[in-house]
Amino acid sequence: MAEDGGNMMMEHKNNSSSSASDSNPCPICLGSIIQESYLDRCFHKFCYKCIVHWFKVAASKHSCPPSSVKCPLCKDLIMHK
Repeated sequence: MAEDGGNMMMEHKNNSSSSASDSNPCPICLGSIIQESYLDRCFHKFCYKCIVHWFKVAASKHSCPPSSVKCPLCKDLIMHK
């Protein structure tokens, strides 16, 4: 599913948190995952707000084109052309 008017591909669930989230925190905020979001290529899981914010920051650094933004964990591209 495309999010935030861009081409970032991710899917998210509206679950607040679960016992699985407590043992597997968001790699960005290190808290319980809120609104699980999975990147479409690598399937790494993040809080929806965390990955959207991270994407915006990464895309704005050095005028980086959105198509070159990578997963913060595995560095796989998270954009489709």
